[in-house]
Amino acid sequence: MGIIALGFAAARALAPKDQRRAFALTTAGFGLGQIVGPVVGGLLLDRTGGFAAPSLLAAGALLVAALLAARGAARAPAAG
Repeated sequence: MGIIALGFAAARALAPKDQRRAFALTTAGFGLGQIVGPVVGGLLLDRTGGFAAPSLLAAGALLVAALLAARGAARAPAAG
């Protein structure tokens, strides 16, 4: 539950004037990840026979998400 709460707090901070849209996109992103992640991870596990490839893909996805979040935070107006 902590990650979801942090995601919504970030969405609220990054889009203070359009919070409904930010929450909808955040929810859709979480849902898409929960559907696609296990499927892709399972396919990679079947192909490679190990957890290294799915784990590296997950790490790469997290890195991309962190870069996008940092970019969004840099563009967000300062609070205050």
